[in-house]
Amino acid sequence: MMVVDEHEKLRVLFVDDEPSILRGLRSVFHRERSVWDMSFANSALEALELLTTAPVDVVVTDMRMPQMDGAQFLTIVQERWPATCRIVLSGQAERDSLLRVLPAMHTFLAKPCQSAELRSAIKRCMSVSSITTDPELRALIGRIDKLPSPPAQYIRLTKLAENPRARLSDIADAVSEDSALALKVIHIASSAAFGADPATPSLARCVGTLGVELVKAIALSTSLYAPHDGPPLPVSLESLQTHALRTAILARAFIQDTAGADLAFACGLLHDIGRIVLQLGRPSDYGNMCDEIKLTKESLVVAERRYFGADHAAVAGCLMRMWGLPTQLIDAVEHHHEPEGAPATVADIIAVVHVAETLSDNSDSTEVDLAFLRRANLVDHLPRWRGIAAQSVAAS
Repeated sequence: MMVVDEHEKLRVLFVDDEPSILRGLRSVFHRERSVWDMSFANSALEALELLTTAPVDVVVTDMRMPQMDGAQFLTIVQERWPATCRIVLSGQAERDSLLRVLPAMHTFLAKPCQSAELRSAIKRCMSVSSITTDPELRALIGRIDKLPSPPAQYIRLTKLAENPRARLSDIADAVSEDSALALKVIHIASSAAFGADPATPSLARCVGTLGVELVKAIALSTSLYAPHDGPPLPVSLESLQTHALRTAILARAFIQDTAGADLAFACGLLHDIGRIVLQLGRPSDYGNMCDEIKLTKESLVVAERRYFGADHAAVAGCLMRMWGLPTQLIDAVEHHHEPEGAPATVADIIAVVHVAETLSDNSDSTEVDLAFLRRANLVDHLPRWRGIAAQSVAAS
């Protein structure tokens, strides 16, 4: 394991009211002391005192604690130290408790938890530092707990939630048309609280795992997402959602591997989540950038790197890692503009998402990377994909 400079150590705070749990964590992670600066608190109040003195990169907390529980504690952490990654390690996973903590957490791990799983979750939090050193951008990404849905989708989901005759298929259809909600549903269903298989992030499977009642509760919970109620955004959420859905549909149509169809759809649906994060966090800067590239014709990803220190694909990948989403989803989202360097094991998924995004009638899209398609032995599929895309655009 590489030893880093003292000032570059990852600062981790563990919070639990059971001393035996803290002793166990201290023992298990003893060998990480060369790269982690660890502190331990017996209560949320003690943890807040420590944070006031020395903020940390990662907080790992129990849910059920006296005086102040994990949900209350993480809400304060989110407000005061938004760049801190927030992990729940708890044996308490009742629906109401989970709904209270969801807006403030990034990852849920169930007790008992293997040390390797917790170590991996903590290391994922380093992804914020890996994409940018800009403290403002790090805080922007760190404070994101939800993505707003367009008003029309929000209204539809609310009506479904209030309808006692709503079926699972109705909920799944609504979720599939809303990339913000889809991301949260996959996030929740992939967590240890529900025991879902993170290797198969099908939306229908995730909705089925959660069940109608929990998805309804999520839809009604304004703490998870809400329509944007501020000044108009540089790029409307409706247009981003429409583009995402079109990309998802094309990606699913392109792929010939039936087993990969759901994954291709999910990746297409989520590929531009980072654009929502950036423009919600810094709308004025994003608007200025959009106006500028209309004149200069500079590519979107290059302009984003210049303005924000990272492009929307990297920001989305960072957020998805913090949430513990499946690696295949992250790989496809991070590489959809620049597929070169993507893992060969998911080359087909990344290829269809990259081409679908490029051919989905989006003026901000990059050109098709023919060199990548040749190296992946997929270039012969491009004429068929272009034909499918042309038919889809003509029919829309």
